Amino acid sequence: MKRSTKIILAVTLAVLATEAGLVASSWLSARRVMERTIQERGATLREGVAVAQSTTEMQLGAIASFIADVEEVRRFLAIAQTIGVPPPEIVADTRAQLEHVVGARWTNLQFRFLLRQLAFHLADGTTFLRVERPYQHGDSALGDDGLVAATIASRRMRSGFEIGPFSTGLRATTPVLARDDQGGSHLLGVVEVGSSFDPMLVPICPTAECGVAVLLSPRAAAAMTESSRAAQFTPDRVTSSGWLIEASSNPAITRAVIDPLSQPGRGQSETGLMRAPSGRWLGVTPFPLLDFQAQSDPARAPPGMVAVWQDATDLVEGLHGDLRRTLLTALLAFLVVEAVLVGGVHLATRRLEEEIAKATTESRILLAKVTELAERDPLTNLYNRRS
Repeated sequence: MKRSTKIILAVTLAVLATEAGLVASSWLSARRVMERTIQERGATLREGVAVAQSTTEMQLGAIASFIADVEEVRRFLAIAQTIGVPPPEIVADTRAQLEHVVGARWTNLQFRFLLRQLAFHLADGTTFLRVERPYQHGDSALGDDGLVAATIASRRMRSGFEIGPFSTGLRATTPVLARDDQGGSHLLGVVEVGSSFDPMLVPICPTAECGVAVLLSPRAAAAMTESSRAAQFTPDRVTSSGWLIEASSNPAITRAVIDPLSQPGRGQSETGLMRAPSGRWLGVTPFPLLDFQAQSDPARAPPGMVAVWQDATDLVEGLHGDLRRTLLTALLAFLVVEAVLVGGVHLATRRLEEEIAKATTESRILLAKVTELAERDPLTNLYNRRS
């Protein structure tokens, strides 16, 4: 192998290694920027979920407080507290009168705020009336340290996500208090108002480029009665992995993309890229769903998860486009460098060969002159005796 070929090969390998390193470094840097952008978008959506949930709970609290301040509500709960153990028809008549008082308001609030639940509980936790289920009453609402129990204990409004025996969703509970002559108060009961996550979805993601899904684990939904669970979570709201879809802005994506995810633990929230069946890239951020009990007890397991996603196809395609442009630029630069290198080596080799040929010719001429001087006498031009 010629020396010039070896030089060209060595320099070519060095250029290739350098450009490969630059391309890899550029691609990794662009990928980190893309991942950071996806994480920031996920964090924004997660913050939007927190803000929307807090706003919804405040709204539910305001509605519950409004109902608790209705004089007729106080009067009928006071009657229910003082009538002792009356005949069933008297209890039924008191309950019917309360239902009549709140019935018109309930219909208006139900359609205006998409409420799912309105219940009245006595001071001992006994459910006196469920407006959405007027035939279900008399049970205790104090189980499992829920919202009603917390409100009775603190006499303050409480709110959060809760899974009850008959429904799930966001709820707010407010005490109904009666003032006495000494300026104090005593507890008459508790007003409970509930809604679902569905009204939150559109404000969080007003376009189809992002979405939210709220999923419950089958274990957590075991707190519901079998009939209520079957009625709320119909087969189309149960995924192949067993998740129960409490709410979703896109059930198709929830089933295809979110369903395989596992339950994240407390404090876990990792954003990753996932491919939708349509071919679009999604940045998915799952995080644990904390109900009221889990918020109060850090040792309690989350009952489910919330997953937010945003379309990241533009970022992925941008990354691939940058990679193609970088590779094309590197290829053009390599070809230019190679052309300059080969041309330069050939030019230098040719000049060197010309100089060597010229020096060889001059050496031969000098050798001929020296030989002639050695063979002939420079004065007589006769051959020397030794020649």
